[in-house]
This record gives sequence, structure tokens and C-alpha cells, in this order.
Amino acid sequence: MISDVTDEQTSQRNQTVLDDVKEQCMGHKLCSLESVCPSDSRLVVHYMCVEGDQLDSKSCPQQSEVTSKYGHIQSVHYPKKMKRPGKSREYLCHWKIRPPDGHQVVINILDIVTRGSNENCDAGLVISGNSCEGKDRMCASRILCGIEADRKLVRCGNVDIKLRKSNIVYPLRFWLFFQVYPIGKNPDGNSSLPCLVNDVNSQSIATNATSILPEHLKKANITDILIILLAVISSISIVLLVILIVFCL
Repeated sequence: MISDVTDEQTSQRNQTVLDDVKEQCMGHKLCSLESVCPSDSRLVVHYMCVEGDQLDSKSCPQQSEVTSKYGHIQSVHYPKKMKRPGKSREYLCHWKIRPPDGHQVVINILDIVTRGSNENCDAGLVISGNSCEGKDRMCASRILCGIEADRKLVRCGNVDIKLRKSNIVYPLRFWLFFQVYPIGKNPDGNSSLPCLVNDVNSQSIATNATSILPEHLKKANITDILIILLAVISSISIVLLVILIVFCL
């Protein structure tokens, strides 16, 4: 999972490259960045390796109730895009997150790719639940399109995530991560995405550190390592030579 792409010196996000890297790398076990990273830039790619057993992109349930405290929800056959379905029912897939009483659901939109924008997005991925603002906590429904990536939604109580029919937004793909917190607890900085590798330098939801450079930026580091290894080997050779001379005498 790609969480961010930043300039090595300024630490500023490069949104154009981030979009390209997400398109090519999200959801894959291996990914080459040579075709998407500009040769004249020094960029740092922030990533997370998510455990495979945490993911399920094979199902599109008509109704699936989720009661866990955290989890991933992906479009069918992610990272492939879903084509416009021809089914007659209004809702193609329906995930129901049902937290305990007095809890809120925090949804991180890790990736979403659609044909539509906010101006013409008519359906597709719809997230609904009660707003956590105010005493009445009115129902708040949100239709998501491609520019919504990296957003965070907070809903109090039950949350419904649905894929609806649309003539505009398909083909689409998405990847969401949700966590359940007691109402009133501030979730900022406490997200703990189950993963193999985290990246502390990311501007996104990562918490621990490993950052990786594009392949063409690693050459200097590899050269330094080779020089050190050669120096060590040379030192060992000199010691062995001295020992051999002593024994010969």
C-alpha cells in the first residue's frame, strides 16, 4: 500500500507521482517505479506492506455485517477495476459496520479510482451513517469519487458502505480501512493499520518507520556498502598474511 510520495529535500508531497504510483503499485506484491518516477527528481516513496489475511477482495456481498474493531474493505478483485455491472438491483455490494453502543467509526480512504468527479459523481461508492457533530447526530451520506483519496470520515454508530449502480463512475476500484473507537476519543495519530512494514515519515496514517527510495536513487548507498566491504576484506587479508609469515618463520 502506497501512503505518500514526497520530495527528498523539502518533504513536500508530489501529488502527480503519488497518483501514478498508487495506480501502478497499490495492492500488488511487487512493483517497479522506473516508469512512474521522473529521472530528474529525488523522491521518497512511503509504503506499507499489509498482511494478506487482512484483505478480502473476492466477494461483493449483497449484505455483510462487520462487527470487528478494525478491517479492510475493497472492491471486487482489487486492484483491478470493477466494470459497470448489468445487475438489476440498486445496491451491488453492501457492507454493514455495526460497532458497540457509544462508539464511532473512523474510515480512512486509502485508494479510490473512478471516472467521475465531485461535479458529476451520481452514485458508485456511498458511505452513510450518523454525523458525530451536534446533539442530534443527523444522518450523513457521502458519495465518493476519485479525488477523495487520503480523506478520513468519522461516523457515530452504524455505518453502511454500498456500491450503487452508475452510468458515470465505472470502472472503479477502492480500498478502505476502518477502526472503531469510543465516542469522544480523538483517533488522530492512534490509527494502527495491521501491516508488515510501517513508515513514520509519511503524512498519512503510518506510525513506524521504513522509507524506500526509487531504484535509481539507491546506487550511491550500494556503492558505499561495497567500499566498506572491500575495506573489511582487505584488512582480513593483511591479518592472514601476517599470520602466515609468522608460521613460516
